[in-house]
Amino acid sequence: MQQLIRDLNILVVDDEPDLVEAVSFEFELLGAQVRCAHNGDHAWEVIREGGVDVVISDIRMAGSDGVELLRKTMRAESEDAPPVIFMSGYADITLEEAYDEGAIAVFGKPYKRNELLDVVAGVAESSVKRWSTIGRAESSEIRALKEDRTAGVQARVQVGRGGVFMPLSEGFPHISDLVSFEFEIEDGHTVMGNGWVRWVRRSPRKGLLSGVGIEVRGIFGNSRLASVEKFCQHSCSVAFIPIGKST
Repeated sequence: MQQLIRDLNILVVDDEPDLVEAVSFEFELLGAQVRCAHNGDHAWEVIREGGVDVVISDIRMAGSDGVELLRKTMRAESEDAPPVIFMSGYADITLEEAYDEGAIAVFGKPYKRNELLDVVAGVAESSVKRWSTIGRAESSEIRALKEDRTAGVQARVQVGRGGVFMPLSEGFPHISDLVSFEFEIEDGHTVMGNGWVRWVRRSPRKGLLSGVGIEVRGIFGNSRLASVEKFCQHSCSVAFIPIGKST
């Protein structure tokens, strides 16, 4: 982990100086280069200068907040736009909304140190490499979720940059559960993998289906790399995990 983090340039954004100092210290100890900003406007200036690998941002701040910063970053016409991690003590945005807007992770305050380090370390590896090489984590306790292909187009799996929305009407897993999944993409290719449940919606809401948001851990099958590439080709351009809109 340290080897992955020490080559990163990290931007920490928060209007609490003590928190900025604490988070910066954690990553500087591991050899990362850390820059700081105290609101979204300042952070956007730093991002536009280039060289930022990942952003760790508060949500509620004076002036431009973390959500607006995320939207600007996701709209940037650059392949080098850094991924954004949210860290907040307030419920200004739901988990579903944050992942749909493009955040790659959401932490509360106080944050869990090791989990934050794991997410940041993952930024140093491409999704293709990570998803195609990680072990299966076989266990009889892993819940299997399979797309209902008789449900029609409206209730199909939706694919994001880092996860999937899987429609469900019953038998919901719990947040943080490791589950396996299987679904078919448009050209008939079946994608199998596993991942962590990041949010659960037990009943449909206006314009939204019931189901779960899953962050991909690994993708498997007889041709793993081909499955990963198919997954990436069919992912949307913004959402990390799609919110599950009805179509």
